[in-house]
Amino acid sequence: AGVGFWGVSFPMDLIKTQMQNSGAIATTVKGTGGEGSVLAVATRIYKNGGIGAFYRGYLPCVARAGPANAVVFLAVEMALKDNGCSSF
Repeated sequence: AGVGFWGVSFPMDLIKTQMQNSGAIATTVKGTGGEGSVLAVATRIYKNGGIGAFYRGYLPCVARAGPANAVVFLAVEMALKDNGCSSF
């Protein structure tokens, strides 16, 4: 489920990050649109690297998700046990 989630949301996260890094969000919020819009940023990413550009860095993200979620799961289970609660 986690891999599927990242597969769908990773391209939008990349667009959001590029908009934040370029200051495009401030331009879009002011209502001028243009180069700061989601569509404009997505088009630029696609023109510069094709569909693969939307998934650059995907493998490390997915590889990190498994161990990170396992640690969170363990911590929640231990906290529940320490507080006398039953598991989910």
